[in-house]
Amino acid sequence: MENNKTMKIIVIITLIVAVAGLSVAYATLSQALSISGTVTAKGASWDISFTSGSCTKTGSATVDTQAVMTATTISGLKATLVKPGDSVSCNYVVTNNGTLPAKLATLTGAGWTVGGNGADQTTVTANTNRSDLTGIVAGDVINAKETKNVAFSITYNSDATTVQANDVDITFAKTLNFVQS
Repeated sequence: MENNKTMKIIVIITLIVAVAGLSVAYATLSQALSISGTVTAKGASWDISFTSGSCTKTGSATVDTQAVMTATTISGLKATLVKPGDSVSCNYVVTNNGTLPAKLATLTGAGWTVGGNGADQTTVTANTNRSDLTGIVAGDVINAKETKNVAFSITYNSDATTVQANDVDITFAKTLNFVQS
C-alpha cells in the first residue's frame, strides 16, 4: 500500500512538472503582434461656381437684359435677333475655388426650345443656328483653383429665305452636375 501511495505521489508530481513545463514551453513559443497608428483626414472645401461672364451681340441684335449671375445660377438673359446675320454669344467662367478636383458628371436639361406666338418651328429651326454648351463636356475635370469657360450662341441664319410673322421665343436650360473627381 505504501508503494501504491508513493507511486501516486510520483505520478502527481510528474504531472505537475509536465504541465508547468508545457506552460513554460507555450509561453516561449507564443508571440503577440500589435498594430497602432493615427490617420488624419485633412480638411477640404467644395466650391464650384460661376465667377464671371457676359453676352455679346453682333449685327442689329440686342442684349435687352444681361443674365443675372450668382455663384450657382445664370438666369434672366433677354436678347433679340432682329434680322438674318444677327447673333448673341454668351461666355461664362466656371471656377473651382475648392481644394478638391471637380468632374462634370452630367450635363442635363433641355436644349433649345422654340415656341410661342404661333411659331412655325420648321422655319425657326431652319433659320437659327443654336450651339449647345461648348468649352466643357461631361467627364471634364476642373482641378482646384482652375477655371473652365462655358459658352453658347444663337445666330439668325444669314441665308434665311423666310422670316417669322410674329415674335418667337427660343429658350435654353442646362444644369451642370459636378462630383468629386
